Amino acid sequence: MAVAFDTLAEPVAAVAVIGAIALMAVRPTLVTRRLWRGPAPIPHRAAAPFVPVVPRTYPGGRPSRWLGVAAWLLGGTSIGLMAGTTRDLDPAVGGGLGLAAAIMALTFAFANWFAGRVHIRVDGSGIHGRVLWREHGIAWRDVAELRLRYVFIGVGVRLVYYSVRSSTREVAFPSSMTGASDLRTTIERATGLTYPAPEITPTM
Repeated sequence: MAVAFDTLAEPVAAVAVIGAIALMAVRPTLVTRRLWRGPAPIPHRAAAPFVPVVPRTYPGGRPSRWLGVAAWLLGGTSIGLMAGTTRDLDPAVGGGLGLAAAIMALTFAFANWFAGRVHIRVDGSGIHGRVLWREHGIAWRDVAELRLRYVFIGVGVRLVYYSVRSSTREVAFPSSMTGASDLRTTIERATGLTYPAPEITPTM
C-alpha cells in the first residue's frame, strides 16, 4: 500500500497544482460565478426594471480564425513528433515536445469551441448568462451594484469586464464582446445605476 501511495503521490500533487492554477486563471473570465460575500441589494430596487427592456441575446464570444489555424498546425506537429517522423530528436524529447504541442492544440481548439457557447441575455425579469448548457441570472430587483473587473491577459494587456452583482451571484461580460456598448447602456437604464469609466482602453 505504501508503494502505491508513493507512486500516485506525485501525479496527484501535479494534477492538484495544475487544477488550482487553471481555476485561478479561468475564474475571472467566467460569465457567471457565485459570490460568497456579495453586496446587499439596493433598497429602492423595484420588481421591474426602471425602463422597459427589449429581450435580446448577445453572443459573449466568437471563434477566432487564427486560433483555429494554430490549433490545426500544432495538432499536426504533435502527431509528427509523437509518430517519430523527426529522426534527429531523441524519442523522449520528441514525445515531450509532441505532448506539449498537443496540449496547446487542444487548448486553442477548446477556446474556439467555448467562445461560441457563451451568451448574455436580457429581458424584463433580469440579466442572464449562459455557458455551455447552463444559465444563471440576476433579477433586476436583486441587483446590488455595477462594477468593472480587470483581467490580466499578458504584460501590459488587460481586458475590462462589466459585471452585474447581487448578494449571491455575478454576471459579467467583456468590453470586447459584440454589442457590449448597447448591453451596457441597457443595464444602466434598467437598474438606474451607472458603470464607472474604465481606467484603461481595452486592447483585445
